[in-house]
Amino acid sequence: MGAAKPRALRPYIKPRRSSRPLDKVKSQIAAKISESLQASGLTQSEAALLLGLDQPKVSRLMRAIVGEFSTPRLLHFMTLLGADVDIVIHPAALAQLPGQGGNVRVLVGPGARR
Repeated sequence: MGAAKPRALRPYIKPRRSSRPLDKVKSQIAAKISESLQASGLTQSEAALLLGLDQPKVSRLMRAIVGEFSTPRLLHFMTLLGADVDIVIHPAALAQLPGQGGNVRVLVGPGARR
């Protein structure tokens, strides 16, 4: 038998829904990682080498199954893929009442500033 052909990166799958804001953020970061990896043309095996993971973990990451990854680790993956990561904290919208809590979200791209 010949050598197995490397698996190409599969299309991005929509982030999973969660009621926890930080889980939503992790899924959004995973979506951006998936988009970046697809744009790079890397196979899952090549992506695994770049990110310091094994191929099955890259597969789970591409499907936004992120429970095993911390938010800082996902942000580190973004930097390995050539992205700058900025964390901005600002007051909640005026309509937000004290004690209700603010929102957590991921903004991506040059127009991402608020």
